[in-house]
Amino acid sequence: MNVERTHDRIYLDEYYKANPKEYFKLVFKEMKKDWGDALESKRILDIGCATGEFLYYLRGQMPAANLYGLDVMQELLEKAGVGIQTYCADISDEITLPAETFDICTMMGVLSILTITRVY
Repeated sequence: MNVERTHDRIYLDEYYKANPKEYFKLVFKEMKKDWGDALESKRILDIGCATGEFLYYLRGQMPAANLYGLDVMQELLEKAGVGIQTYCADISDEITLPAETFDICTMMGVLSILTITRVY
């Protein structure tokens, strides 16, 4: 079944890089609480990163961090910015997923729209 993903296009016109969402700050604070100074050395993947706004916020907090973004739409990833490795993949299709491993994965905006039809 081919589903048109019209909700993704709204991110092309949004720009939170200059004014980050409050939950970006909260998530970073919790990550910092859990990992401390070691956080900056972790490989962090944001699943469903859209244009990479959360990763952009993290880059401002941790300039040397290893940041990665994954999204299903290449057009969004093209706006992710410098210093962020991106993957165009569908998390419900393991064939498209990157072979690399990550220390921390976030998935903030995707959970509310994700439909998994396969049970593991």
